[in-house]
Amino acid sequence: VGVTKKELGGSELYRVLNINGGIAPRVDLEREKRNVKGILKAIDLGVVKAVHDVSKGGIAVALAEMALSGNIGFEVDIGKVPMKGKLKPLETLFSESHGRFVISFEEEKLEKIAELFEEFRVIGRVGGNELVFKSGDEELASINLEKAKELYNSLPALLGE
Repeated sequence: VGVTKKELGGSELYRVLNINGGIAPRVDLEREKRNVKGILKAIDLGVVKAVHDVSKGGIAVALAEMALSGNIGFEVDIGKVPMKGKLKPLETLFSESHGRFVISFEEEKLEKIAELFEEFRVIGRVGGNELVFKSGDEELASINLEKAKELYNSLPALLGE
């Protein structure tokens, strides 16, 4: 839900890569209000199984966190992500544009979900024990769910927390 833009200024990706500059995410209160209203309505109607905001770390982190907390893998095609302009795969995965959400729902709820949002696309499927990111037919990255959990759980120790 929502549109991904080339807004990586101040992002986690740029911080990790030690890159200064770039375009910081711009706030569009009307768009955010519309999307949040749709999310709340979807929750009230019981048509979503899970919702995650796309913020720090972009859609890649949102999807990974959903997979880890739900203990289930996924396969997504980031080429299907609603976006403004042409974005490179890395930009699509880690953009921190505001007002975006990842939602999980049962297939039979698709029509009702689509009615709630102007900016919405199905980008993948939930299932299995792999986290798979694709762009069209090209696999960009894949990791086993258990391995992803191990890495995620080891982060505090690596960061000295």
